[in-house]
This record gives sequence, structure tokens and C-alpha cells, in this order.
Amino acid sequence: MQIASPETLAPDTSGTADHDNRARAGGLLVGSTKPPRPHVVPLTVDEPALLMDAARVGRLLALSPSTVWRMDAAGKLPKPLRLSTGTTRWRTDDIRRWVELGCPGRRDFEATANH
Repeated sequence: MQIASPETLAPDTSGTADHDNRARAGGLLVGSTKPPRPHVVPLTVDEPALLMDAARVGRLLALSPSTVWRMDAAGKLPKPLRLSTGTTRWRTDDIRRWVELGCPGRRDFEATANH
């Protein structure tokens, strides 16, 4: 009786995606000419956004984005920045200060900013 060696028991994987020189080495596939992806550092919670869209303002204030837009149209929020057509953002610092002041109307809020 002949005992099989581990090589004869292992399935033949030559030519498959798992075997054909695809071992990783320093971010490159062996035999590959593709460069590694650039390292991207995501924003963390410790780095708050300077500007917020209506959805983020809504989450901060526990309001829906529709309510944020209605309050903006009624002049009840700090004046947003209109960066381009269809791109409106609020300064995070303005929203935080607006809440600290008791959520005054836009005119009252802007009057406190000038003093």
C-alpha cells in the first residue's frame, strides 16, 4: 500500500485566481504592475466639519432637512453660505453659537455678531 504525500492530496490550483502569483507583497501583487492605492486619511470625530449641509444641521438640531429649509426661508436660522447653485452650507460655529444664544431670529443673531 502506498501512502499519499501532501502534494498529491492537495488540489491542483495552478491557473486559478488564488494561486497564480497573487501573493501580496508590500501592497503590490507579485507579478502585478499596478501601484498601491494612495493612503487616504478619513476625517475623525475629533475633526468637526467647518460647514454643514441641511441634513447635517438637521441631525445636529434633531430636525428634518425639510424643517431646516423652512426655518431658513423664514429667517429663523443663521444666514447660510450659498457656495453655488444648489450648494448651501451653514457654518458649524454659527449654528452652535445660535443655539447658545437661545435660537434667535436671523436679524437678532446677526446683530449680536456685530457687537
